[in-house]
Amino acid sequence: MTNYYPLLASVVATLKPNTAEARRQLYDSARVGFPDYIGHLDPPLSDTEITRERTALEEVIRRLEAEQMTVSK
Repeated sequence: MTNYYPLLASVVATLKPNTAEARRQLYDSARVGFPDYIGHLDPPLSDTEITRERTALEEVIRRLEAEQMTVSK
């Protein structure tokens, strides 16, 4: 399984300004690009593996947003 955290966290850290809207746009871009990324893997992933990867991506997004809430306080 891909570890999406380091990639997304590093991009979030460089956002100027780091606003909820900027992060939402980043996450939306990651979601839009996900099928293309998954579609180019060799060997291809099973439907179960694709679901697992998508879930991992969403969990990282939730984690990053939770971290932002901690930083904002």
